[in-house]
Amino acid sequence: MEPEESKKLLKKLHEVRDKLEQDLERLARDTDETEQELTAGLSYDDRVAGLAALAQDRELDLSLEEKVNMLLTRVNEAIKEFQKGEYGICKSCGKPISPERLEFLPYVERCIDCQREQETR
Repeated sequence: MEPEESKKLLKKLHEVRDKLEQDLERLARDTDETEQELTAGLSYDDRVAGLAALAQDRELDLSLEEKVNMLLTRVNEAIKEFQKGEYGICKSCGKPISPERLEFLPYVERCIDCQREQETR
């Protein structure tokens, strides 16, 4: 991989990481704000109904947080691999992952062929 291409991919990894961290912060902030809005100035029955809706929304938020955290973990691992000189190598076959694939998904672990094989199992 060319040095300029490497710098570009590392920059993209950092941008993805920053975006994911912002998403986590936004999810936490939105949950807190929604809870306050649903419970402020409502009767007991309305608060109970609002809290039930909030519980359902919170379950969705937790699922989203889990997915964002998984991606964030993978991005951080990719950054560490980059620092060790192991970035862009397929975890299955050991061959280089195509620059086009890394450009599209800079945190992937497998080349396209190995990923297809993994998904058909």
